[in-house]
Amino acid sequence: MSERQYYHQRENIPPPPLDFEGLKRGFFGVYLKFTRMNYFKAAFGYDCVDDGYNPGDLKLSLPEHLFQTFKRTDLYPIESSFENYDLPTLFTIIEYLFDFIAKPTKFRYHSWDNCGVHVFEGDYNQGKSEFRSEIKDFLTIFEDGYQLDARGFIMQLNDEAVEDLLSTVPETEDPNIDDKINQAIKQFLHYSASLIEKKQAIRELADILELIRDEVSENLTRDDENRLFEIANQFGIRHHSVVQKIGWEKKEFLDWIFMTYLNTVKLLLRLRDTTTNSR
Repeated sequence: MSERQYYHQRENIPPPPLDFEGLKRGFFGVYLKFTRMNYFKAAFGYDCVDDGYNPGDLKLSLPEHLFQTFKRTDLYPIESSFENYDLPTLFTIIEYLFDFIAKPTKFRYHSWDNCGVHVFEGDYNQGKSEFRSEIKDFLTIFEDGYQLDARGFIMQLNDEAVEDLLSTVPETEDPNIDDKINQAIKQFLHYSASLIEKKQAIRELADILELIRDEVSENLTRDDENRLFEIANQFGIRHHSVVQKIGWEKKEFLDWIFMTYLNTVKLLLRLRDTTTNSR
């Protein structure tokens, strides 16, 4: 395909902000493109004129799995239903499709009666990468800007320093830790997160620090350890008391606490990896 740049690209003129109807139109184009490239068949299977439905990795078709997941009948067929999606529904469907998109790696074309492509295996990582790249063009110019991050969460755009931090949090293979980190990041940076939800996300990180309290004690000074947990208590994150600070419940304070805790969790997990690898 031609790499030709058009006038606004050559002159580096940014596109105007996209309204919700434009976002839905852009989403549908992306969905249609990947559907036509058979990127959802590895997960959801395919129909054959000879032997009927052939299950994919999920053992359910797309409409069946959508219903099982969300208990709603108004999501499919996406080709006609998307026009009636509200914003939370659209963002939910984008995250959902991200989870199950896969670039076909093992397939064949069944020519009889123009049956089509039969996909047997797919590369989910590659599919997700391509899907993120395509949907990014529309999310970044919608309202104040959004992103679909590498974990599959739609969030408001953040500065590069925050992006670098979020993308380099080590995984531990411990669901008690990894799930809490993912949930905290998803909840805190979600496009519609309230102050209460942001506090709950910080509480998840505080819980992680409690889970690895021994490592906190081993790697931080006693004063630093005490201050770390005093933050959650003094700012009413975990407990409420008559001596806690007031007038602080603003986004800027919550951002500071969240990033402090996430940075600390990241540090301790990296130190754990270093210790493990040196043995």
